[in-house]
Amino acid sequence: FARQTLHWTEDSQAMSDLAMKPGRWTFFKWWWKLRKLSGKNRTCHGIWPKDGGGPIGMRWTRLNPATSDVSSSTFIASTTWRGKGIAAETANALLDDLFIRCGINKVTSWINSTNSPSIKLALSLGFTNEAVLRQSSLHLDGTRVDYLAFGMLRSEWLARRKSAAKDSFSGVEAEK
Repeated sequence: FARQTLHWTEDSQAMSDLAMKPGRWTFFKWWWKLRKLSGKNRTCHGIWPKDGGGPIGMRWTRLNPATSDVSSSTFIASTTWRGKGIAAETANALLDDLFIRCGINKVTSWINSTNSPSIKLALSLGFTNEAVLRQSSLHLDGTRVDYLAFGMLRSEWLARRKSAAKDSFSGVEAEK
């Protein structure tokens, strides 16, 4: 994965999204950084297009075993794939997996306050803005930005899925 994504390190937008400095990273330095994203109670998965090709982004999660809560983030590095619903598709699949298969109680998504597409996505998925961490992050250009905590409970996700299935079913019935 590190070899296939090393070119991301030269993309200033991509690296800014990761709060890392862009430049010519060595393979080993990039591999080591990616390796640190996975570990005990942490996972990092690559995102590939369905029709093949190289990785276009990644999603990572961190479990708090004491509370059965998960923090999660998605990163779409490929500019040609941004805005095409990839983050929404992966978020829905991840939320289903975490809430239904794993029985996680709560998922929190941390979003930079300047990332309006991610904020819009979180709200459309049913997340609630629970906190604002004022000026808690430093951008590469030196400006300080807020981080927002969006949370969703298992019961909220299951209710949304049940409502969506009911709406879908009633739509089919109405056509008959």
